[in-house]
Amino acid sequence: MRHFPELKNTRDGEETAASAPQEIQLPLRDRSFEGWLSLIATLFSVGEMLCFLAVAVISVVFASVVAQNGEVNMIAPLVAVGLSLVLGMVMLGYTYTRALAGHRNARHKMALRGRAGVALILCLCLGLMHPLIGAAVPLAAGLGAAAHYVLARYFSWEPAWDFLQSEAVSIMAGRDAIGKRMAQKRSTDHGMSETVQRAGRALAIVLSLAATSYFIAVEHVSMAALAPVLIGSLWAVEALLDYAHEWAYRREAHLIPATEVRSGDTVNLDEDHPGLLVHDLSVRNQHGTTLLSQINFSVDPGTVTGVLGDSGAGKSLLLQTLIDPFALNDMEVAGGVRLNGNDLWRRRAEEQTVSAALLPEELIILPASGAENLSCFHDGPFLERARWMLEQFLFSTDLVENICAAEQAGDLPYMQRKALVLARLFALGPQLYLLDRPETGLPPRQIGVLIRRIEHEAKLGRSFVIATHDRAILEKCDRIISLQNGRVMDFGDGQDVRDRLGSGWVRMIANRSLTSDDSLRLWVRSNFNRSGDDGNRRKVGVVASNMLILSCQSADPVMPGPVHFTFKHFVGHCILRMHDSDAPISDAQLKLAKEQSESDMPDAKLTPLAMICRHCLEVEMGNQIEDRWIEAKIETYDPRKSGSKPGALNASPES
Repeated sequence: MRHFPELKNTRDGEETAASAPQEIQLPLRDRSFEGWLSLIATLFSVGEMLCFLAVAVISVVFASVVAQNGEVNMIAPLVAVGLSLVLGMVMLGYTYTRALAGHRNARHKMALRGRAGVALILCLCLGLMHPLIGAAVPLAAGLGAAAHYVLARYFSWEPAWDFLQSEAVSIMAGRDAIGKRMAQKRSTDHGMSETVQRAGRALAIVLSLAATSYFIAVEHVSMAALAPVLIGSLWAVEALLDYAHEWAYRREAHLIPATEVRSGDTVNLDEDHPGLLVHDLSVRNQHGTTLLSQINFSVDPGTVTGVLGDSGAGKSLLLQTLIDPFALNDMEVAGGVRLNGNDLWRRRAEEQTVSAALLPEELIILPASGAENLSCFHDGPFLERARWMLEQFLFSTDLVENICAAEQAGDLPYMQRKALVLARLFALGPQLYLLDRPETGLPPRQIGVLIRRIEHEAKLGRSFVIATHDRAILEKCDRIISLQNGRVMDFGDGQDVRDRLGSGWVRMIANRSLTSDDSLRLWVRSNFNRSGDDGNRRKVGVVASNMLILSCQSADPVMPGPVHFTFKHFVGHCILRMHDSDAPISDAQLKLAKEQSESDMPDAKLTPLAMICRHCLEVEMGNQIEDRWIEAKIETYDPRKSGSKPGALNASPES
């Protein structure tokens, strides 16, 4: 096996020109529906239906020529004509499928429209025989369409499978993955929809038979008309009901909670701002729960921004929302995202360059060969560059050959699939990289290659947003965002954030508004994760809330600005600091507050500063350049030690 060295670098860190193939910019088009597809699909659909209706016309000839006149020698020619029409239908369907290969949804949608259009024309033809004969199909189809609408609009939908409790245990134990998918899958229509379809067809037969039999009896039409009227009516009502079924349940899909993206706020963003600009990004689910709340940050070209947070903090959701909010299920997305002045959420059918690319935790591998997945189904120079990228991660041309030769890339080991996806991502060369836990599944050697590649891309002016907990990657982050419960707790210089985390300090940045109180309390709670810490949470929460109230009292109502909180644990106590841009509190104000806190005055009548003093061991304050700060030393207990919980903590009220 031949091995290759890691990336060759010059003295300034740049790759040598001879070491890497030329960078190729692939054209990108968002998924679209071409107008010509509608025309072709409609023409093929109409042609196929005309063949079917021609069979109905043959039934007239059978009835009049063979059955009534007894010319049995005409049976063979008529059967031959009928078979040719059936063969024509098959050939049309085959040609239609080949012509619009890969557009199965479009073929289905246009076929429904084409059949419905031909059905309406057929209704007019039946009406020429007599209005009552022509009215049978619209009446049956109208009643069926109304039934579909009522079922879709006013009746609940059933799951694909309603499991028993014992069957749920099998699913949870991992013994029944198919059952899990069925239990999670929602039915596409109501359980009564098939009954409505059958009832509509039966009603069309009854009405058509009644009307046609009457007019045959009064000799208004001949007996030969009975078969084609029945065949035509049955086919027409089925075509109209199929279209009504599709219309009713597709319409209902928009009435139930679905992904709603409101990107109108992007017009207020600076179109000349270089790099990534995220403004008031929020995501709520169908139950109204906020998953991301008022996310605001920017990423300059050539910089790396790290995203930190516990599991469930919203890191993966943030990256997915930045590039493709439409993929979220049953969500409401609001805010604005721009990259180099362009709306990143806008979808366009025309060709463009790859502006942003996402590496999700669940790797994007299509059911195709390794080479096709690596090259995005492109040959030539781009495949050569992507292969070279893959060699940098694997250090082996033989292994690259094996990956490219794999018939199904999804069957490759996870590390090889991860290297393939990373190589493809960097070969695309977007202006913005969104990486979700890129270190997962990679050994240290490959992580080193990944870091050097990130450094090289940043020197080319490309931006990164990386959700990671890998220390080596975090060391390369110019700025770091700390997420908690879908809210930005901290966002600042990477070295400052790393220093704070390394020394045990944590920080939260919030608006100087009382609406930040919920976020503040959640942040305080996150710093007391031990069982039995309720008293500590309540006491520190009271102090933090009153610090926020104190800051809001003097804030500008139009432009309140930010307020910073920092926190650190010590043995037997903790330190909570608050920074804002107001004038410092005087010694006289602090003295008066301490006197009030030591009095018998109830908490409800105390000022915020007095409340802080009442629940703290010590309170200090001062100013630093243009900021003021308040530092509170708060007594805490260790719930792991028996009898360590002071009684006063239980009595600490929560404001």
